[in-house]
Amino acid sequence: MLPAGVASSDAGGRRNGLYAFLFGKEIPTEVTPPPDNSVNFPVLGICMLRSTNGAMMTFDYGPFLGHGQRDKMGITLFANNKLWLADYGTPGYGAAILGWYESTFAHNTIVVDGKSQQPTKENCASLWVNNPLVEGVAAVTKEAYSGVSHRRTLVRIGDYFVLRDELSRETTHVYDFYMHSEGELSLENLKPKKKKATSPNPWIDVLDSYPVKRTISATWSADGQGIAVWIKGTSRIEPFVGKCPAETGARKVPLLIARQQGKTVEFTAVVFPFEGPRDLRVNEEAGQLTVRHGQIRDKVILPADGKGPSVARQE
Repeated sequence: MLPAGVASSDAGGRRNGLYAFLFGKEIPTEVTPPPDNSVNFPVLGICMLRSTNGAMMTFDYGPFLGHGQRDKMGITLFANNKLWLADYGTPGYGAAILGWYESTFAHNTIVVDGKSQQPTKENCASLWVNNPLVEGVAAVTKEAYSGVSHRRTLVRIGDYFVLRDELSRETTHVYDFYMHSEGELSLENLKPKKKKATSPNPWIDVLDSYPVKRTISATWSADGQGIAVWIKGTSRIEPFVGKCPAETGARKVPLLIARQQGKTVEFTAVVFPFEGPRDLRVNEEAGQLTVRHGQIRDKVILPADGKGPSVARQE
């Protein structure tokens, strides 16, 4: 006879407490792992897109909650058994660095005019999920920045993750595409200018400015693997590279900022994990994005009407 408040099972587990003693069920000896399908959590306002190779990107479109952060439209990426694009959470309350983790600068999203977002109540997304080849999600915010409409569309094609940001306002503004990741960051075919750029936030340092380009390609790599990103704008992009805090202010990770200015701008980005040699060629015209990787070619159509993407694959 077990003492009151203790429950056990044939599996050898022990659970303490009166509730477990009265109502606890036996712990199973075999556990079936949950399916690794893409899923949406509408209460939280977070969608997860998973590839068949184990890569997963999260997309935060939900409202600002009581202890939340200014991370509307933010993404994270886990691939090849490693978290690359991370949301590093928060330190203890009262920490001098707390404001960094609460800010928009600390997340993989769009920053407008060098300021953090305003709290939002929006919690709505259009979803196309659970298709083996292509699936996606889109959301719009008009509350994060006063007078600015921001629509972010995220589409998964195999292990590729295609982002499209559409931003508009009646007057000209500065739009910064923020992305930070683990690994060593390099920009292909670009050398930094001699003069350092002014940091947009006290916690961002070593900010190098690069020549403006219509498209930029960057990689974060570590131990023979990493992630690559290709970014195109409706106008020329000014890239910046710096360092920002990871889980503490003592450790820094490489940060990429891609900047455009205008009344209406778009960013189109292709993010994908890699192992070993990489070969990515991307071409975009008239809303069609063609992605080549080795002998594979994917042609993706990203309509602006929100009805969903389509894809054609050739090998």
